[in-house]
Amino acid sequence: MKKHLLLIFLLLLISQTFATTYYVSSAGNDANAGTSTTAPWKTIAKLNTHILSMKAGDNILFRRGDVFTGQILLTVSGGAGNPITFGAYGTGADPVISGMVPVTGWKLHQGNIWYASYSGNVPYLYVNDKMMTLARYPNTGYLLVNTATVNNINSKSINQANDYWKGANIRLRTTKWTWEYKEIASSTS
Repeated sequence: MKKHLLLIFLLLLISQTFATTYYVSSAGNDANAGTSTTAPWKTIAKLNTHILSMKAGDNILFRRGDVFTGQILLTVSGGAGNPITFGAYGTGADPVISGMVPVTGWKLHQGNIWYASYSGNVPYLYVNDKMMTLARYPNTGYLLVNTATVNNINSKSINQANDYWKGANIRLRTTKWTWEYKEIASSTS
């Protein structure tokens, strides 16, 4: 029995010996190996490219005081008593991992209206940690659908020029408890 326990202990020790610690820092570089504090990765996107090669016992450490944007796409796991762990290194405040993406390149349209280009879906917008109201039409209430098919929606309230709404997002209340969200492919007046 003692031989079995010793063998299990040695196997656990060996598996920990081959574990890798990866470092991520806002001062890093995604061209780095990511395996030391002097050559950390910079982004969560780079971490995600290596997730599949991670093994039980590996550690991912984010530098304290840094903010990282993105979503960690964890598709592997460790083992019982030998997990893949996430933590922090360095001193200072805990690192922040945020799904929020900074939008840059804001330009003044007119008055107090600003705009910027962004290619992703925008469910929320924050300015200085305050949630903003996204632009919408109409500004209050809803438009009624007069007729609809699988691919077309007709409303007498829409009378703008052809393709005025192309690329815009539409939210449809298809039942009292369901909202659907789609991008408009084309529109006609």
